[in-house]
Amino acid sequence: MNFQTDQAAANDTIAKALNELKQGALFEMVAAKYSDCPDNGGDLGFITKGQMVEEFEDVVFNMDVGEISDIFRTRFGFHIAKVYNRKPAIVPPLEEVKDRIVEKLKEQMRREAIEHFVDGLKSQATIEET
Repeated sequence: MNFQTDQAAANDTIAKALNELKQGALFEMVAAKYSDCPDNGGDLGFITKGQMVEEFEDVVFNMDVGEISDIFRTRFGFHIAKVYNRKPAIVPPLEEVKDRIVEKLKEQMRREAIEHFVDGLKSQATIEET
């Protein structure tokens, strides 16, 4: 199949899913039937800003609890979302996130050190055409 055929087929499938939802079908059943990721009836659990792609977040963070979106697209394909619940954002205590912060900073330092090392090697290299 070519890209346009795949895109048309995906569009047809998601349109069928939305139509079933509009006729009263349960979101979980429609997700299990049509989704590429049907686990847990399409339930992604609680998500936080920055966790998903921007196009997805633009939709779900502007929906009300219980609301089902229209069809929208991200670079991963077509989607329909439902917001089951919403929790207020909280700042976790430092002790709860300290180890993750330390690991992130160590990884960032490793990447920067490797980039600096490679840049140094590149500046000393001589490339000749043969």
